[in-house]
Amino acid sequence: MEITLGTVQFGLNYGITNSIGKTPFKEVQSIMEYAKKVEIKTLDTAPSYGDAENILGSVGVSNFEIITKTPHFPGNTIRKQDIHLLIQTIKSSLDALKVNQVSAILIHNVMDCYKFGINDVFDTLRQMKEDGIIKKIGVSVYEVKDIERIVELDFLVDIIQIPINVLNQSVVQKGWLPKLKEKNIEIHARSIFLQGLLLADEEALNIDQREALEEYFYQLRLLNLTKLEGALLYINQIKEIDKVLVGINNLEHLKAIIAAKNRVQVLENKIEFEKFATSNRSIIDPRLW
Repeated sequence: MEITLGTVQFGLNYGITNSIGKTPFKEVQSIMEYAKKVEIKTLDTAPSYGDAENILGSVGVSNFEIITKTPHFPGNTIRKQDIHLLIQTIKSSLDALKVNQVSAILIHNVMDCYKFGINDVFDTLRQMKEDGIIKKIGVSVYEVKDIERIVELDFLVDIIQIPINVLNQSVVQKGWLPKLKEKNIEIHARSIFLQGLLLADEEALNIDQREALEEYFYQLRLLNLTKLEGALLYINQIKEIDKVLVGINNLEHLKAIIAAKNRVQVLENKIEFEKFATSNRSIIDPRLW
């Protein structure tokens, strides 16, 4: 299980269970030092994450692979000014990060992939790939239908970043992971804690969330597993996943994740995770919260 460090909390107050707020600069420095120590190789950021890219550039990212993202394009059509915005945004990201190249650029808003003119965006990114500005091209998706769209139009992506967690197992259940591997597409799992929902105290959940998680949490208690370990245990059993994105806002949180990761990698899985999957979008899609 290869961890990618999410940095949204470095620039924004993000996550329903985040009671700490934006991570202070000195804490970011400590997190980055520890990340090097435990051999985390990849950072995930975006120009829309507040000043996260500037903070990363100030701390220094020379020892990391960087994944950043495109801006959102307004309107229903990708226009010439949107391509100009794309080029300028990537240039600004490179300047902020103080690097000449990033590991990958992902389409941040998957709805852009449904717009007329999206091919111009991919053509521009492919040219940047040829020019050595970026190494890989990807898309951050929400649903299986988004993957179907990308594959159908043959966008030739290198990376798909998709929510995969105990409650949201749709991409697993519909058999897309082996298909993506056959196409040599990297699979990056995100939202593995469902923005903290899978780690939350039961009292903090609404009725639907509590009902969806009640039996799962009971199973964790029976097996003497923490909620953090349960979430990581589920991901660890999915061998097609190349990288696992985790967002953190303090050093102790990262240390806890690494400790839980190390434990679950040597545990035998005794949980029938598939029975906890739900298709209720109001639970598994944070856009609807």
